[in-house]
Amino acid sequence: MSNILYMASLDGKPVSISHATTTELLSIPGIRIRELVDKLEKWSPIAVRHPLEGKLQIRILGWRTKLKRPWITSPVVEINFHQNSIITRSGNFYKLGTRDNMTLDDELRRHLVSALAGWGLADIAERSF
Repeated sequence: MSNILYMASLDGKPVSISHATTTELLSIPGIRIRELVDKLEKWSPIAVRHPLEGKLQIRILGWRTKLKRPWITSPVVEINFHQNSIITRSGNFYKLGTRDNMTLDDELRRHLVSALAGWGLADIAERSF
């Protein structure tokens, strides 16, 4: 498991949030052709793990180039590293630009915490490395 960015709870159960591992990323099937929604720069794969339920969601956190703002996708359902692209559960197709260096700048961190709270996670606590 990657270094944990945050610990939280959902319905009283623990949830850990961290960068997704290569193994987790490779478990996502290949991509089909879809209409491009946007490109994500300074992106990081974020794993939301529900250890007690054995559930895993991988989302991409980064900067949407058209919107010029931080963004976190819905769960990734397909990924293609050769084409640098993903499809999310909501059906959106994104190109992936430059990958982040795993540190996450402050604005991306704030966006991630806001998204976690919006999804109903509570007791969000940042972990130090």
